[in-house]
Amino acid sequence: MESYLNNRVILGRLIFVLQALGDYFLFIPRFCGVVRRYVVNGGVQGPESNGDVQHDEGLEDQRFACETKGLLYVDREQCLTEGLKKSFDHFHDFTLKCGSPIGTILMSGRSTCRRCNGKLSVDANGHVVVFYHIYFGSYLGSRVKKSCRKCKLYEHYGGWTEGGKHYFDDDCLNNEFLLTSEETAFHVPLLKECGSLLLVGALAFSSFASSYNHRFGYRKQKDMCDRSKAKRMKTIPYDKTELAKIIVQQYESVFYKKWTDHVCAVAGCKTVIVIDGNMKNARQVCSCADVGELYFDGMPGSILVGEFD
Repeated sequence: MESYLNNRVILGRLIFVLQALGDYFLFIPRFCGVVRRYVVNGGVQGPESNGDVQHDEGLEDQRFACETKGLLYVDREQCLTEGLKKSFDHFHDFTLKCGSPIGTILMSGRSTCRRCNGKLSVDANGHVVVFYHIYFGSYLGSRVKKSCRKCKLYEHYGGWTEGGKHYFDDDCLNNEFLLTSEETAFHVPLLKECGSLLLVGALAFSSFASSYNHRFGYRKQKDMCDRSKAKRMKTIPYDKTELAKIIVQQYESVFYKKWTDHVCAVAGCKTVIVIDGNMKNARQVCSCADVGELYFDGMPGSILVGEFD
């Protein structure tokens, strides 16, 4: 009788179950039977069995359990039952040591140019990307681009670049990841979770980012450096005052750069002083009522005053 583990398809399904569940199902005959039928039939439910067939299936469940225990005995480092995330972390850290971070590889599925229908060439060098994953946290992977030299078109995961402009595919949000820049990719389920929390609970993005960083232990910059140089999620102030300060600082810098460097021969160009506010710039002269003049002893001239309706 052929061993279950000689079949590579069955072995692959069994490894998946061990990664997801561990070996606890081996202690419960009923659960072990469910797992055996899954890895053998690929999840297809067979017809109901009579008593004799059920007896034979019971023997098959025992044989399957024995072969699985034998496989686990050979697995001295317990890699098969350590869980998907821990296995992923081991693989990710190994790729970093090799100098080729491939925790995830993003590459377009297209093989021909969308313009001339010619064959696309694959770039031999990958480009490092920071991934934000809903389950694995932040890690490093790579993106690989394809190109058509004739049309000067570059295919990326979820989009393409042409004429110096980047375009997204219509179905890019149906992919597993969204490549938002050359160096950043978000797990789409993570974005959907953020959107749901924003819609239902009015959760600010800064709070969501802080929760994400806390969940994976990214509380300090040093922690992030130790975690394979992954990056923290950037936050945007949601407080109106804080956001206004940032905007004003940007505008103030640009304003000074444009106007303080300007000097011309027009009288008063260098000696203008602005007092009060800028509301007068938006007022019409005819809107001022009861206009009068104020005089002060010792001060030459007068001050024109008026009441704004």
